[in-house]
Amino acid sequence: PRPHIALQYLQRVRWIIANSHRFAGIFTNSNHVRDRLCAAGVAPKHVEVLHYFCSFDVPGEPAPPAKPPYVLFVGRFREYKGIIDFVECIARLPKAVRGVMIGDVNPETAGHIMGKAKALGCDERLELRPWTSRAEVHDAISRASLTVFPSIWDEPFGLVGLESQTLGVPVVGYDTGGIRDWLLDGVTGYCVPARDRVGLAAAAERVLADTELRAEMGRCGMERSAALFTRSGHLSRLLARYQEACCPT
Repeated sequence: PRPHIALQYLQRVRWIIANSHRFAGIFTNSNHVRDRLCAAGVAPKHVEVLHYFCSFDVPGEPAPPAKPPYVLFVGRFREYKGIIDFVECIARLPKAVRGVMIGDVNPETAGHIMGKAKALGCDERLELRPWTSRAEVHDAISRASLTVFPSIWDEPFGLVGLESQTLGVPVVGYDTGGIRDWLLDGVTGYCVPARDRVGLAAAAERVLADTELRAEMGRCGMERSAALFTRSGHLSRLLARYQEACCPT
């Protein structure tokens, strides 16, 4: 949607590919990005996956979900982020379930989203919120019954999903990009084929309808985040690789 930005990315990637042999290593944030770089010509030996970490701490216990329950979307209000897919998901869920969307809302996008919601009969169950503080985002995620991650483009990683599972909230998302690096299908949530709006809603309803399943998925997500996606673990690996590059044996 922004050609000048796309051109900058293209020039940067071309430079990286042409000069990759000059680096001790290249970090990517997911296996998906690593595979894309290698397919473009970067030697696999130069590429290593270093996942993002979650800035939220893993809580001792997940927060109790809000009542009435709500399903959450956090991200840019853009078509490629699956905003309409989210609205259709809410429309297919039981009428007791609300939808909350947090992002860069403006009058144009709000009108587009709410117009679609009205056509589907779920506008009274959908709330749009502007970007807010990290503390308020933390609270909104932690009180959600479920986070839906409906991006229809190949997300490099998907940090919002990781933040959700760190706080004990299951995630249902489209199986795109690097999502499977943090989302274990059937364990911490569900991966659904991209653009399968019916499947997305069915997976969301499966989690919402089973309190024990939701709690178990939340616990598994917290354990996985504590084991693999901590700030200390990320920095330890990062510093070790820099030390190896600067002081090779």
